[in-house]
Amino acid sequence: MNPFLEETIRKAEQSSEAFSRNITCKVYGIKEGALAVSSFTDSFHDIELSLLVDRKTFCIIEARAEMRQVPYEICRETLAGLEKLKGLMIYSRAVNRDVRRRIPRKKGCTHLFELIEFTLACLFSGAPMAGLRTSETPQTADGEDPEEHRRKQKANPWLRNTCLAFVNEGNTDNKDDAAQA
Repeated sequence: MNPFLEETIRKAEQSSEAFSRNITCKVYGIKEGALAVSSFTDSFHDIELSLLVDRKTFCIIEARAEMRQVPYEICRETLAGLEKLKGLMIYSRAVNRDVRRRIPRKKGCTHLFELIEFTLACLFSGAPMAGLRTSETPQTADGEDPEEHRRKQKANPWLRNTCLAFVNEGNTDNKDDAAQA
């Protein structure tokens, strides 16, 4: 390990923790489709979010949350906006922008937005393993060479140019980056 990092960690371990935040998500395959259950916990918040995605349409059919701990009672009023996530297609390059369009920031909760975006990212990765198959995943591509699988996935419109592993050769522009910002 890096000596500077080791020294910094040693110093931190000798002091008291000031703040901690944990965000987790589990994705399950159920009869209706994929169910994602996420939680956001820190010193001020304890929020749980559940998104149920239809197996055929890949759209959210149920979105619910519970705020067990929040700093202000008004925070709970943002839960009603989750109803607007119904019908949202999870496999869309603009899914986070669509969330913000459906639930304007002024009517939402920054931490609930963070949890929604995190959960959508987990569904993107986990839904195929939960039975929603738009394409094969490295875990479901029986015996296929990982590099061959990656090459094929680069043609997947939901993955194309989303990260280094799926960049199409010759594509050096940043149009996709700007569109997603």
